[in-house]
Amino acid sequence: MRVAGIMSGTSLDGIDVAIVDIRAHKISTVAFRSTSYPKKVREALLAISNTAAHTATISRLNFLLGELYAEAILETSKQAHIRLDSIALIGMHGQTISMKAPVKYLGRRVASTFQIGEAAVVAQRTGIRVISNFRERDIAAGGQGAPLVPFVDQILFRARGVSKVALNIGGIANITILSSGLAFDTGPGNMVMDALVSRLTRGRQRFDRNGTIARNAIVNHRLLAGWLRDPYFKRPAPKSCGASNTAGSS
Repeated sequence: MRVAGIMSGTSLDGIDVAIVDIRAHKISTVAFRSTSYPKKVREALLAISNTAAHTATISRLNFLLGELYAEAILETSKQAHIRLDSIALIGMHGQTISMKAPVKYLGRRVASTFQIGEAAVVAQRTGIRVISNFRERDIAAGGQGAPLVPFVDQILFRARGVSKVALNIGGIANITILSSGLAFDTGPGNMVMDALVSRLTRGRQRFDRNGTIARNAIVNHRLLAGWLRDPYFKRPAPKSCGASNTAGSS
């Protein structure tokens, strides 16, 4: 079965499209393409991620992202000379703009997550079935809202008799313990690092290319020790940085 997957992380680097063939327990990549967000779209996403935006803005961005996702799939398949009718379905994560820990709300305890990027638009433009709402379904099932990474980590990297831990430094960093499938967030990742790099370079760089800045840096052990005293690190796993009202892992 051939599947197209779409991902846009909390660091807002852009839209990643991967087209893969799945046979039994083997996954092979057929095509991959990363598309940067238009500058104004990225700024608007940052704005609604960090502030309470008007619902009309969220609604418009929801459908606009659907158009951009569809265009990214069409362009990826075109460049790789892949026929659209050879793709059985599209898995679409969406852009997370809110990830909240369980709180008492209107008399009920509610955990919530909100992704935008209208799946109906992608299905209409491509003519391919779209599966979405991964985070929402996981929250509904009592999970942490990040079901995809641990599942794929186990398929790709688990080995009998060998203990492994897979680290994913996304917008929020997270690990998967492959022997058990236990997965949880470990703290901030590219979302914070990219913001710091942009500030250090006065906007000339959006990320630390080849780790040049990091290799020439000196660890501030006092600051690091203070961060590591955060109560989050003492909480039992599984846990999500969403428990601190930030975006969870992807």
